[in-house]
Amino acid sequence: MERHGVAAIETAIEARVTELVEVVERAGGRVLSPADPARRAGILSFALPDYDPRVVGEALQAEGVTATVRGDSLRLSPHASTPPEVSGRVAAALESLRE
Repeated sequence: MERHGVAAIETAIEARVTELVEVVERAGGRVLSPADPARRAGILSFALPDYDPRVVGEALQAEGVTATVRGDSLRLSPHASTPPEVSGRVAAALESLRE
């Protein structure tokens, strides 16, 4: 952390969360985390209407993405080390549910 600095880490996390918000919304998902980046932590909570969260979690796992199922929603916890390609894997997982 000292090497990169807190600000750089926060920026990287915010970039990942923002990318994931866009992916979830494009797939018709409802983002439950605060919309304001200043109020949002490095966690993205969302629901995909008409889909059981456990099924969504399994689809994400099949793409190598670990999500936590919390009742009727899911939670992703990207960090600064989460590569940008994860957004593509999340998109592929959510798209696979429509096939």
